[in-house]
Amino acid sequence: MPDDEDGVTFPAAIRIGANDTLKIIASANGFLNAWFDFNADGDWADAGEQVLVDVPLIPGVNNVLFSIPANAQKDTTYCRFRFATYGGLSYTGLALNGEVEDYRIEILDSVPEDLSVDGVTIISGQSKCYNATDSIIVAQNTPVVINNGGDATFIAGIVVLFKPGFQAYSGSTVDAHITTTGNYCTGLPPSILVNPIYSDEIDHEPETFTQGDQKFSIYPNPSTGRLTIDFMKDKQSALIHVMNLQGTRLNTLHIQDQPKAEIDISNLSPGIYLVMIQTNDAVITRKVIKY
Repeated sequence: MPDDEDGVTFPAAIRIGANDTLKIIASANGFLNAWFDFNADGDWADAGEQVLVDVPLIPGVNNVLFSIPANAQKDTTYCRFRFATYGGLSYTGLALNGEVEDYRIEILDSVPEDLSVDGVTIISGQSKCYNATDSIIVAQNTPVVINNGGDATFIAGIVVLFKPGFQAYSGSTVDAHITTTGNYCTGLPPSILVNPIYSDEIDHEPETFTQGDQKFSIYPNPSTGRLTIDFMKDKQSALIHVMNLQGTRLNTLHIQDQPKAEIDISNLSPGIYLVMIQTNDAVITRKVIKY
């Protein structure tokens, strides 16, 4: 019989602790239930393994959020989806109508959002890989040394920043990757191989962001601490907060009828910070790197 398990499309990688979106194709109005064997013990009976409970679907494509718990097992396992015009279905038992589909999936290690790599020495014969969905800062606080014969790979979704404390000796191998496919240390390659980014070689070309009708840019990013926010219009009023990654406010600036705003975080320690911009039209938060 041909394989008819085609109603669910998965993300490129299923990772422990991640929140992801499934694309579900339904032929009629109904309800979806789903189970993942997170501990790979051969059943869907354990607590937390039902990830979707009576989620309503409409005909066509439905985007459904689901979560992979932090205690999931890194393994190849199975999941089951049951769709019917009524809810309350279990992973077993008869249904008056609907469809059931099973999939074999691989659950991969979790990947942090941001990562600082400090105090590492890789000796001859050692190979290490570091990854983050957004940014990696190497040797931010203490030196990172790659000795002759050592191998280090750094993979991020946005930026890999090497600070002056990074040292790679002759005969070592260092790769920095910016992934466009969600493949990190588990699943190399494919990704795009790029040259390492050093703090004195950063491209300061502004990047434009859009939310609703609001366009703006923050530059330079990364920076030494002096940032410009360009609202890309004649005048704008806004409340600007600088926060750490835990959400603690470190600085606040209020501007009135200005096309641009200047903020100074040079007094803060090197690292990753959040800039929240509140206007009458939008609330926008972006990450900035201070080196």
